[in-house]
Amino acid sequence: MVIVARALKAYRNSENLTQEEAAAIVGCSIPTYRQLELGTSEIGHFSDPKLSTLMRVLTVLHLDGPMLRALDQTVTSSSDDGTDGHTRVSDVDAR
Repeated sequence: MVIVARALKAYRNSENLTQEEAAAIVGCSIPTYRQLELGTSEIGHFSDPKLSTLMRVLTVLHLDGPMLRALDQTVTSSSDDGTDGHTRVSDVDAR
């Protein structure tokens, strides 16, 4: 989460936004945004946001595409014939 926290703060600074404005763009509460930007929820503990909040942050930072590609590569085995029984993220029906 430290990488996301740094990227979030850099984005906010580059756009000259307050934390309140950035929280509105991300779609989360101000305390949640502050925790995300710090990368911690309490001293010494990593932030543990909801997946939906994390995906909104990644979308705002334009990192959602790279994240999904990384997940796709992680889920897929590196076998030569492609019949390894693993499911690609892109093959999952998103109903």
